[in-house]
Amino acid sequence: MNTNKIDSIYGQIINAYEVYSKNDSVVLVGTYSHPTGEPENEVILFTWDSEGIQFSVKITEAGLDAAVPVGGVLTLIDSEGDDFTIELWSLKIVPVKIDW
Repeated sequence: MNTNKIDSIYGQIINAYEVYSKNDSVVLVGTYSHPTGEPENEVILFTWDSEGIQFSVKITEAGLDAAVPVGGVLTLIDSEGDDFTIELWSLKIVPVKIDW
């Protein structure tokens, strides 16, 4: 496992303003646990609600290690071995300028 890759991806996910699921077109709520170097360690639990039904996806360190960034999105492998594609959104502060 590439621990630098895992730490980098984990850091970017937890520091994102919002995480958007490309699979389900929803904003995800994340619960996080620090990486420990164990492939099966569940580090991220994404949850969301769709039409009143709760869904969740668990991401392990191995799933972060297998992540592939393509065209502004990141495809992870969930704990069941399925692809799960996310987009990380940031909140950018724009300075206000007034010309008088």
